[in-house]
Amino acid sequence: MFDANGGSILTVSDVSVHFGGLLALDRVTFNVARGSRHGILGPNGAGKTTLFNVITGFVSTQAGIVRLNRNDISALSPHRRARLGLVRTFQITTLFKDLTVLENALLGALVRLGHHRNALRAARDDSQAIALAYEQLEQLHLDHLADMPVQQVSYGEQRQLEIAVSLALDPQVLLLDEPTAGLSHAETHAVIDLIRNLPQSLTVVIIEHDLEVVFQLADHLTVLHYGRRIADGLTQEVREDPVVREVYLGTD
Repeated sequence: MFDANGGSILTVSDVSVHFGGLLALDRVTFNVARGSRHGILGPNGAGKTTLFNVITGFVSTQAGIVRLNRNDISALSPHRRARLGLVRTFQITTLFKDLTVLENALLGALVRLGHHRNALRAARDDSQAIALAYEQLEQLHLDHLADMPVQQVSYGEQRQLEIAVSLALDPQVLLLDEPTAGLSHAETHAVIDLIRNLPQSLTVVIIEHDLEVVFQLADHLTVLHYGRRIADGLTQEVREDPVVREVYLGTD
C-alpha cells in the first residue's frame, strides 16, 4: 500500500523547461507518495516525456528542483540517479536484440552487484549475477525464454523483459514510459498483470497513452496540458474533474 500519511519519495517542485522559444514545462509541481502507483496523463505535446527526462536527468531544467527521498538530485547525471534507485524504461525498447533474454537480464544484475566494473570477470562465469538474473526472470514468468535471442521473442515479451532488466537494478522508483505502446490486447493485459504484481514497496510512475490502462493501475494521477499541471489527485477524482474531461478525456 502507498503511504496514506503523505510521505513522498519523489518531489517535483516548480520545474520549468524551455526548448528555444517553446515552453515545454511551466512550473510543474507534484509529489509521488512512497509505494504508490502514480500516473502521468496528458494529450500529445503536453510535456509528459520531457517531465520523465527531467526527473531522470536526461534533460536539464531552467528552473525548479527534483528531490528523491528529500535529497536534491537536480544536478545529478542519469546514471547517478539510477544508482540512487531512480530507474526508467523508455517508450521504445532499449534491449540488446542480439543477446539472449538471460543475457539482457544479466546486464542489470551485474550493475546491481557492482560486478560490471570488473573487466577481468566474464559475465557468463559470474554465478551470483546469473542467479540474480534468473530470479528476476522467474518472478516475472519469463524464465522459459531465458536462452532465446531477444529478437525472437514477441514485442510484448520484450516490454516485460525491459521491466525485468529495470527491476534487476533494485529501484526504489520505477518510471515506465508507455509500457503498453504497440502491444496487442492480450499483450497489454499481460503487462498490466505484471505491473499489478510488482512489490508494493516499489513506487511506480507511469506515462501511458491508453487511459483504461492508467485507470486500472494508478491510484493517483497528475495531468499536464501544454506543459502545465491542470489536475493532481486520486484517480477517480481526477477522472471526474470537468477541466480534465474538457481538455483530455472529452465531455459527454
